[in-house]
Amino acid sequence: AALKDTPNRKMFRRDQSQHRPRRMSIHEKIHTPGGQASRLASSAVPVEESLEGAHAFITCATVFLRLMQSERNLMQSIIPSHQHRTVFENLIKPPMDFFILEGEALIAAVKRSLGKNDFQSVLAALRILQHLQSLVPQYQDLLRSLQGDPANRVVTLTTLFESTCYKTLHDFIDYVKNDPDKTSNMPKDGTVHELTSSSIQFLKQCLEFSDLIGKLMLPHDELARGVAHPRKRALGSYFYRVLSVLRMNIDMKARCYEAEGLMVLFRLNNYHFVHKSLVRSSVMLSTVEEECPDVEENYVEAIGHERKEYQKVWTKLLKCILEQGKPHRETLSKSDRQDIKDKFKGFNTELDDIYRIQRSYAIPDERLRQSIRDDNTELIVPFYRTFLERYANLPFTKNPEKYIRYKVADVERKLNSFFDASA
Repeated sequence: AALKDTPNRKMFRRDQSQHRPRRMSIHEKIHTPGGQASRLASSAVPVEESLEGAHAFITCATVFLRLMQSERNLMQSIIPSHQHRTVFENLIKPPMDFFILEGEALIAAVKRSLGKNDFQSVLAALRILQHLQSLVPQYQDLLRSLQGDPANRVVTLTTLFESTCYKTLHDFIDYVKNDPDKTSNMPKDGTVHELTSSSIQFLKQCLEFSDLIGKLMLPHDELARGVAHPRKRALGSYFYRVLSVLRMNIDMKARCYEAEGLMVLFRLNNYHFVHKSLVRSSVMLSTVEEECPDVEENYVEAIGHERKEYQKVWTKLLKCILEQGKPHRETLSKSDRQDIKDKFKGFNTELDDIYRIQRSYAIPDERLRQSIRDDNTELIVPFYRTFLERYANLPFTKNPEKYIRYKVADVERKLNSFFDASA
């Protein structure tokens, strides 16, 4: 029905030959094909595509607010004041329903993604939450006192995003902790596990939302509340928990390997990757140090321990060339000659076997790879050189080339081609 106080239509009559496009309502603009909201994920859109709609939803949240503000200002100039509330409520209800449904659809999409262990979806949810939190005061200021409390619907939607993000972040800890340690999932060459690289990448991406995640974690972190920067401490606590369960899982996964050397190199590769990632990102390192000030030193110590453990693979080889207090004799008995032959033969066999096996092992970091090669050279070559000088010229065999297969330079060259399948 026409409003009695509405200005006379004649006041707005124009020449029919100069039509202007009719001004679209909020609901029409939001639903217009090609408009921002129309590109948001609908219930029929796959999960992946609906999550890609996060940016469109963020834009829609801003556009929707600006359109409502514009409609309210326009309404105040043409609608009687006592009709403002009713007209505005009726005007915004359909698009508000649509806006809330789209937000809830995105939340449902995030939850479905988690069923596939796709935690990238929470980053989209965090971005939406961050934007909604910045707009909520304006929504509340615009929509206060309206029937049905539409402002509270926006607040409720924001709270749903908060609870979803919080739960997803904690689910990620459980995922890292419980990722199965199956032999079929293990890299055959002992390189950095996908779980390690993806976990570190996820934490790096979370840094974009440092303050927001800290705020989400703070109510559940009693120790962080009494410090100077509580949100950063809460974030650091979360990061440290992820790294702790990651290290525990890597230790469990390493046990899938039968070869002791491969087991050690796997732990070494993964510890080194985490340490290098922390050192390269001063922000991430300082964040974790909020919870564990010694985190870098802990990884350095763990890496050093694994390097020492790795050298145990040379135990049998070294036994072949290390002198155990036996006197040097110019005249060799049959037993002496056989003993020397066994030493050379044992050394050759051990070196060939270790080389054949470890040539296919991987150390992806170039500096670490060369450093381990150098360790091997420093450990083996001096002992072999001494052994060779002691026995090479003794008449222990009529066929010295059968036993003295390697010169010192040959051993160095072989040790420097470890961890290279193409060698």
